[in-house]
Amino acid sequence: MIVQISRIVSLLSEPCKVKLGLFMKYKIKAFGIAREILGGNEVELEIAGHTVSDLRLHLACNYPALDGLKSLFIAVNHVYASDQSALTENDEIAIIPPVSGG
Repeated sequence: MIVQISRIVSLLSEPCKVKLGLFMKYKIKAFGIAREILGGNEVELEIAGHTVSDLRLHLACNYPALDGLKSLFIAVNHVYASDQSALTENDEIAIIPPVSGG
């Protein structure tokens, strides 16, 4: 399921307010334009939450340029993940922006 980050942000009243709860560290691999936006091939993010939806919200708030992308896939352990998918600190997480070929 593809959900644009802006749609997630617009659904929440205070989307970028820090949530209380358990913070988890995730290693995120970035590809294509997402690599440039995040500033590297791999970044470590500490976020409050443990779902792909929580990760998307964190990305929207901290990397607003990702919001301009037509779509953004998130894969967990080599499988495209839904927003309800749970995350653990040992997961291999990848951010995959739209690609064009020629």
